[in-house]
Amino acid sequence: MEYNADQRVKNIGKLPFIILVQLIWIAKFFLQNIIFKHKSITMQFTFVFSAKEAQSICYSLHFAPCPIWYEGNREVINLHPKNPLCQEGDVKKLLEVAGVTKSPEKVVIVVHPEGHGTNEDLQVLLNDLQDLNIKHTVVNI
Repeated sequence: MEYNADQRVKNIGKLPFIILVQLIWIAKFFLQNIIFKHKSITMQFTFVFSAKEAQSICYSLHFAPCPIWYEGNREVINLHPKNPLCQEGDVKKLLEVAGVTKSPEKVVIVVHPEGHGTNEDLQVLLNDLQDLNIKHTVVNI
């Protein structure tokens, strides 16, 4: 196969585009993994509360796009229909609406790598648990 000057000129013309695409990919990687590493925007949460007699109380927090607590497939409460962020008191509100009369002692929080929750939302929820004197363990899957 011969390689002529016309092909070389065509390939050189593609070079700036290829370099631009690679630079965009590197910039995206840099921003996501180095600068904004602490700001994951792809989470949802499952709370598994301790209960008596080896039972567990399990709720999921989905962002659709506002935070909504679910028990299985049943919606428990749409926390803020016009605000997509978690707010102080959201865990307490869940426990009240769900009819949990005695505050659980422990909870395992499973952080799922999909959804629209953020690390900031998780921090608000952890602060709520601290205010309620509920010990927690966070598990990222």
